[in-house]
Amino acid sequence: VTNTATGAQATVRIVDQCSNGGLDLDVNVFNQIDTNGQGYQNGHLTVNYSFVNCGD
Repeated sequence: VTNTATGAQATVRIVDQCSNGGLDLDVNVFNQIDTNGQGYQNGHLTVNYSFVNCGD
């Protein structure tokens, strides 16, 4: 996932998607990519994501 505002990114395993299309990120990942604090302030982040091979 990539924070569209800052470009900060992390590789995560998505295990569930919200009914509105959102992703429920682990708080540690959220904090890792919320590098400007706006996600915390707004209560959400706008992200892009792509699928990668997770090696399973």
